[in-house]
Amino acid sequence: MWKCSPWTFFPILYSLFTAAGLWVVWDGYKDPPYISNAGDAPPASCVFSQVMNMAAFGGFILGVLRYLQLKQCPCGNVGSLLVISLACIGMTLVGNFQ
Repeated sequence: MWKCSPWTFFPILYSLFTAAGLWVVWDGYKDPPYISNAGDAPPASCVFSQVMNMAAFGGFILGVLRYLQLKQCPCGNVGSLLVISLACIGMTLVGNFQ
């Protein structure tokens, strides 16, 4: 059998846990968890902001791991790390702005 690192499953787990966290926020609404609905109601806004913070942190870790994986190819690697960092900062701003 072939061996694989546990880090191989991190992108899949990241997607599943982010979707599950948003599903928990969606549980109290009839509509899907739009930012305006989930970020405004007091109990759901706390859960929504924590889900967004954890998703941003996980996305940043994924971006850094991908940067380290492609360190030998400098063509667009630094630019992609910068873009994922800005996207994660934006995700935390969106999650915590009520």
